[in-house]
Amino acid sequence: QVSYEELTFAANLIQSRTFLSFEVYLVTTGIYLALSIAMRQLLMAAGRKWLGVQA
Repeated sequence: QVSYEELTFAANLIQSRTFLSFEVYLVTTGIYLALSIAMRQLLMAAGRKWLGVQA
């Protein structure tokens, strides 16, 4: 699992080495958003399949 804290730590580390703060945090936000959407879709599909829950 990748947590928000791990992504933020990695972003801070990269930003401190490259001084490209906007680009680093923009990419980090995109990664977090993509992971969140993918996890939501996965859990919704699992809920529909195993629990019969309609979202």
